[in-house]
Amino acid sequence: MRDSGKVVLGFFFWEHFEEILGHMSKESCSFRRDEKALCDVANHEFLGQLLLLKSNVGEQLVRAVGEHHTGKDPSDLVCLLHVANNLCKDLGKGYLQQEPSQYRVEVLQKLGITRDDVDKIRDELGENMVREIDEVVDRCVQPPA
Repeated sequence: MRDSGKVVLGFFFWEHFEEILGHMSKESCSFRRDEKALCDVANHEFLGQLLLLKSNVGEQLVRAVGEHHTGKDPSDLVCLLHVANNLCKDLGKGYLQQEPSQYRVEVLQKLGITRDDVDKIRDELGENMVREIDEVVDRCVQPPA
């Protein structure tokens, strides 16, 4: 859910989305950084919020999706989304395999964890989680029988 706005960008603004991915690949930096550099008018957080507003998921989740990169005083849910976002990158499930994670110090402090703790979580999730994600994606993209 945290990156549902990227789905909107990919489906409806493909050229812009492709430009971001191309720039990410060349510069080896994050989607969010390139998105900001290449025109931050309707970023993926904002688009995700708009999508979720229509999904009746609750104001707290809508707000957290919109703040998972930028919140100054993050709520617990924003912190959770932020860590999940970066764990995905650490496990090679970012938009690019080598997309770097960027854990914010204030998020880790608020959660009472260190980067070492995050590394332990990543190692525990490891290959099993990646395999499960791949299986779910494969089932979702298969044509109906």
